Amino acid sequence: MDSILAFVDRWETWVYPALALYAAVKSGLLPVFAGVLAAAGALDVALVFSALFAGTVVGEEAKFWLGRRFGVPLRARWRWLDNAIPRVEAITSRWGRGWVLFYRWPKGGRTLGALPIGLTAWPWRRFAVLNVLGALLWAGPLVAIGYGGGPVVLSLLERYGGAATAALLAIMVVLIWRAWRRTAGVAESGR
Repeated sequence: MDSILAFVDRWETWVYPALALYAAVKSGLLPVFAGVLAAAGALDVALVFSALFAGTVVGEEAKFWLGRRFGVPLRARWRWLDNAIPRVEAITSRWGRGWVLFYRWPKGGRTLGALPIGLTAWPWRRFAVLNVLGALLWAGPLVAIGYGGGPVVLSLLERYGGAATAALLAIMVVLIWRAWRRTAGVAESGR
């Protein structure tokens, strides 16, 4: 831990932008570790939270708008999307709010988050509000766990973090698979 603290001390100016960039594309457990570093006095907890919060909001907005901007050309290029989009729309109409709030939690969830929603007609304002709330629900608790739990949390993550991530991913895959199967009729009737 001493070498990590020394690294953070030397590069602190760049740590916060790096946290924001990480949060823009990933959803792992780095926020917990950053919270631990803040508890150790190496980082400012408010800046850690702010960087992670801002990074995840901006990253998800960018993915949403990539889907919105390039959805039509992608559908023209990849015909299988013509079948997939009605299913995504059916899933988001039923579970979209909860999905946007919590897809950051399981590893890999961000891949199935904003970009596919951007491909649909889902309203941007709804997405934007839920994106901000979802970012709060992701960054806040993870930083707080690291900040409050410190070394105990690191020890638990080292022992059980992989299993917890695998369990969340498995649950997410099963729920998506079930939702996908339930919306098969929507895709057929939308042709």
